[in-house]
Amino acid sequence: MSAIPARSILTPVRAVPVFAPNPLRTARLLIRPLRESDREAFMSAVAPMRAELAATMSLLRLEEPLDAFFERQISLLRRTDDQSAGWRRIAFDDAGAVVGGFNLFGITRGLTFEAEANWWITPDKRGQGLATEGVRAMLDAAFADLPVGLGLHAVHASIDPANTPSIRLAQRIGMRCEGGSRRVSILLGDRWVMHETWTIRS
Repeated sequence: MSAIPARSILTPVRAVPVFAPNPLRTARLLIRPLRESDREAFMSAVAPMRAELAATMSLLRLEEPLDAFFERQISLLRRTDDQSAGWRRIAFDDAGAVVGGFNLFGITRGLTFEAEANWWITPDKRGQGLATEGVRAMLDAAFADLPVGLGLHAVHASIDPANTPSIRLAQRIGMRCEGGSRRVSILLGDRWVMHETWTIRS
């Protein structure tokens, strides 16, 4: 029996390329990656809600200048897309205004393919069903088979039990709370906040 050449043992395995739908279009939203040309629109949308984002999500640091926040989001998007480790997207309405964000991150590919999710909607666009519309589009991309979608088996969202709107949205789209075994503590600003894990499976 011949030995396996050393070269074949040491050759690195290349990551599976992922080509999730890009951009996504729903009835009222265009969901696509953030671009440099979106800088002003993005910062204008985030500025009025920066304290809220810092207090409810680990997305924004309260003391962080908005320009730095924008640059960090662009960098995160490029790095996670290149490594197939995330799917970070911004939502625009028919007028071209930024109305929210929908993110999949921490993608793992082992016995099961899973990711964490979060989302946000600007205050002036709430109560219109846009968050539900965007999350459903995100999940369609997450669960679609490779190479069209991400081929995931499960998506989790860590939600503060006091965040009633997000809990109602999670219930509406079919997520289930996994209870005490999946509670996680997340640093938001200068405080740790216990979150419940909500999950949906393909």
